[in-house]
Order: sequence, then structure tokens, then C-alpha cells
Amino acid sequence: MDTPPSSAIDDAKLRKLRPRLRFWILASLLFVTVVAGSIVAYFELMRMRMEPIRIQHSETIQSALSLLQGELGDTLHLAQLLRKTVAVSESLLADPTIDKALLERQFTIFAEVVPSVAQVRWIDEQGWEVVRIDADHQRNVIVRKEGDLQNKRSRYYFSETMKLNSDEIYVSPIDLNVENGEIERPFKPMLRLGLRGGSNVLHDGALVINFDLTDVFNRLREIGKKGPDVQLLNNRGFWLLHSDPRQEWGWMLDRKEVTLASLNPVLWARLQSGSNLASEVIDGALVSSTDVTLAASRENRLQGRHLQLIALTGSPELEALRQEVVTEILPPALLALLAGLALIGHIVGADHQRERLTESLSQERSTLARSNEELKIALERLQLVQDELVETRKLSSLGLMVAGVAHELNTPTGGAMMCVSVLQGAQQNLEKVAYEGMSREQLDGYFARSREGLSMAMKHLERTTSMIRSFKRLAIDRADETQASFSLLERVEDLVLSLRPQTKRTKVRLETSIASDIEMTSYPGIISQILQNLVDNALVHGIGAQRDGVIRISASLSDDQLVTLEVADNGRGIDPKLKDRIFDPFITSGRGKGHTGLGLHLVHQWVHQLLGGTITVKSASNGGTIFTVTLPRSAAEVRWDQPGE
Repeated sequence: MDTPPSSAIDDAKLRKLRPRLRFWILASLLFVTVVAGSIVAYFELMRMRMEPIRIQHSETIQSALSLLQGELGDTLHLAQLLRKTVAVSESLLADPTIDKALLERQFTIFAEVVPSVAQVRWIDEQGWEVVRIDADHQRNVIVRKEGDLQNKRSRYYFSETMKLNSDEIYVSPIDLNVENGEIERPFKPMLRLGLRGGSNVLHDGALVINFDLTDVFNRLREIGKKGPDVQLLNNRGFWLLHSDPRQEWGWMLDRKEVTLASLNPVLWARLQSGSNLASEVIDGALVSSTDVTLAASRENRLQGRHLQLIALTGSPELEALRQEVVTEILPPALLALLAGLALIGHIVGADHQRERLTESLSQERSTLARSNEELKIALERLQLVQDELVETRKLSSLGLMVAGVAHELNTPTGGAMMCVSVLQGAQQNLEKVAYEGMSREQLDGYFARSREGLSMAMKHLERTTSMIRSFKRLAIDRADETQASFSLLERVEDLVLSLRPQTKRTKVRLETSIASDIEMTSYPGIISQILQNLVDNALVHGIGAQRDGVIRISASLSDDQLVTLEVADNGRGIDPKLKDRIFDPFITSGRGKGHTGLGLHLVHQWVHQLLGGTITVKSASNGGTIFTVTLPRSAAEVRWDQPGE
């Protein structure tokens, strides 16, 4: 019996091992591809999910910073204004003693006018309170009893104020109010401003004003409730404001260990680097921060104390977001891996079977396999192109809406800014004549101009607010994928407002006729998008930018359960060759102008698949087109990922 040559045995072994080797190579490549794609998808999804949080951080920091700087700037200005009043100057020039009655009247008026004032005092050079007004809940108390007037020589704000020149202001740290050696409860965050009497008065001493910041802190807490946690720290790392009140005022409540340095040393070290944080992930939390300076003026140079304002999204929220993204990515990745392995197994098995057949058919079957792979890739590319075109359509609508917002808000905001600018000029003139002496006619003129300017500014701002509310409803509806109860008239008016800049550039009039009593429970964002696509189709294909025309949106109740929407135009009509295929994908008469032919296809899918309605079109031979959409007033719950018809 002949023994086969060793080369033939080796070739037979190689043929048996080749399918397994090929399977493991392809499986390894598939695994690497799926893992790499999953990693890229994870980071991209995280970036997309984190972007709204980062924007919210920026808005929160800006809102809180504007509130703090505005309030602190007002207190400095008010303190200077009180010190320079004629009544205060005259009372301190009185000889031989201070005119306490005049000073009490002026302090009382100041406390009544400024709601945040908690206490106004004149303290002589020995530290004794000479005049003191306590303000509490709109009730001002003049303290005159000798036993109630205290000596403040040992208090830091008095000693620091007495070191100043007459043109300087002492700004205290923010701390809690202390009365007779005890911290007042409930806690009252207090800012004290001190001004020295100066060399131009007969009686030296300190004017000390206590400003109650309770309302400011409460407003900061409200800002924190609407977004990331808002925290405020002093330069030693103690919290003045925290979502957990037990963490606040540690240095005053003998809780020296409750500092950011001890509880989160990594974040504290990063804050001490000197640069503000802009949505950085530190120790598992997303953190934004900025410096806040309690500033006083001296020779036109800013000096003062520093606070740290922080917006923080905690690690549990970020971890939950990561888990959510992983949960979204992992099933498709595993499905792709399993499908790929199955496909690889099938291909390898088919190859093995083909290799067992005659060599004459090997080349033909190999060619068939390559053709099949190319067709699969072409199909995937076609699907990607279709998805990109759908996203391009949505982004185009968003771009038009953003342009509409910018254009429509420009006029009222510009008018409001002009009114405010005029009022600022009048305010500066009033301040100037206030020290030089003013007539009743000047004061009446200022009041008249102020009333007129404020009235005009309010009208502009009311118009701006109305526009913002309309655009906000439209944006929320487009982003929200849940059912809601809404007025159809209100949503159509919002859409018409957003389309106004687009129609202004044409000779087309956009008219509406919507019954005011049509209330629906459906998907307002999708209905708005449907109407916008139909109006865009009428503008571009029906009438055109250079022609006069009318587009009319109307709606009525067919019965208690159905709403009939019509979008009609008096344009050129639909080409009879395209009419029967108008709702098919990629069907358009403007292919050479960059149109994709997906607008009406998306409308058809939304109406039938998402809203459970119907859509028909009529186009006369002499021009004019009417799209009729019939929808149920109350849409059924429908999955957003349903396949198209």
C-alpha cells in the first residue's frame, strides 16, 4: 500500500486547521472593532449627555455671581450715599455734642428705604454706640436706653474701621450676627460696612451698617435647587452656603473640622491653584467655580476679601449617567458581537464547505462571497446616508428657529437697553444736583422722565418675555418625546412666530385660521415639526422666494375625537409625475438645488406611525396645493422607534 507523501499530509492538516484559524482571526478582529466602537460611542455619548450639564453649570455660576456682585455693589454704594448725606454731615459737625435726633431720623429713613439693612450705628472713637437703629421685618427700633447701647471697642469691625482714612470703606467678612456674645438664631448671614468720620467732621468715630444677607442666601439656594448644587466658601475653606445646612458656619459653631480641605482635599487643592474651574471632573464630581471679591474702593483700586462660589454635580449623579450610557451601549455591542460571530461562523463554515468541493468552483464562489460583502457594505452606507440626511433636516429646522429667535428679540431688547441708558443718565444728573441743591421742578422732571422711561422699558421687556416664552415652548416641545395636553392655537402661533424671519425675506404671506377651543393630548413637538415641513415645502417648491403667494394654516374639529389640519398654498402645484410618489423617500423636484426629498416622507411617517392619523394631498392643474392632515385629539401611546411603512 502506497504511503502518501509528507507534503500531501501537511496540506491536508493545513486545510483542516485553516477554517478554525480563520474563525479565530476574524473573531478577534470583530471583538477589537466592537470594543473600539463601543469605547468611541461611550465617550461621544458621555460628551453629548454632559454638554447640557456643563451649560447648566455655566448658567448657574453666572446667575449666582451676578446676584452676589449686584447685592454687594449695592451695599457699598448705599453706605457711601448715607455717609455723604447732608443730615449725617450736619449732625457730626454739631458742637459741642452730636445732633443725635437728626442722626436718628436720617438712620431711620435709611433703614426704611433699604430692606436689607439690619442695623445702623454711629460709634464714637471710644467704641460706644451713640446712635443705634435696629431694623427687623419693616419695624425700626431706635435704641436709646443707656444699658442697651454697647461698647464695641473689642469688635473687629470697629477697630479695622478706625484704621481707615475718611474716603475708605471697611468690608467685613460675611459671618453670623452676634448679640451679647451669643449667635442669633435663626442664623442671619451678616455683612458689615464701616466708614470713619474723617478729618472734615468735628466728632470722630465710625458709621457701621449691618446688611442682612438672608434673602440673598435664600435666592442662592433657589438657584441651586434648579440645577447643580451651589456652595459658597470663605478663604479658609469653611462653608457659608451648602445644600446640607450642617456643613455651614463651622468656624463660628466650633466645628473646625468641617472644611473643604478636610472633607475633599483634592478639590480644595485644585481651588487653591488660583484659576477658576470650568466644568472639571474632580474626585468623581463635576465642579465649576469662580472667585467673588467683597470689594471696597480706595484711590480707584479694588481691595477686599475673597470667597469661592462653586457649582457642583456630585459623583452619584455622574455615576448614574455613566451607568445609563453603558446600559445603552452594552446591549447593541453584545448584539453586534453575537451577530458578527454568527456571521463569521456562517462564512467560515461556508468557506469550509466550498473548499471541500471541486477546485473548479472555488474561484466562482469566492467571487460570489466578495460580491455579497460589497452589497452589505453598500447597504450599510446607504443607511448611514439616509440617517445623516434625516439629522440634517432636523438641524436645518433648528437653525431656522435659532435665527428667528435672534432676529425677533433684537428690536425689543435694543429698545429696553436704550430706555435703561436714558434712565442711567437721568440718575447721574439727579445724583449730581442732589449735593448741589435741587428744585422741585427738577425733581418732578426726573420723576416724569423715570415714569416714561420705565413704562417704555417695561413694554419692551414684556414683549421680549412673551417671545422668549413662545420660543421656549417651541424648543421644549421639539426636545420632549412625551405626550402633553396643549392648545393647538397656541402651538401654531409659536410656530408662525419662529417662521416670521424666513417669510419676511419672501413675498409670501403666512395666514392662520385656528379655532381657539381645540385642545389636544398628543405630541406637540411632532405636530409643530409636521406643520413646519409642510410650510417649508410650500415656500420652496410650491411658491418660491420670488413670487407673491399665500400659505394658509387652518384647523377645525371634524367631530369630538378628530382634528383636521390643512396647509394650503396658491403656488405652482405638484408635477403630475411626482404626485403619486410625493411621500416616498428621496422624491423631490429640486434635486439639483440640494434638496434631499425626505421632508414629506418624514411628515408621512410621523402622521401615520407616531400620531395615528392620515395625510392626503390635492393639487389643481392650474396651481395650488392643499395638504390635509387628520389626527385624533388624544393620541395613543406610540413607540418612537417604530419602523416606517
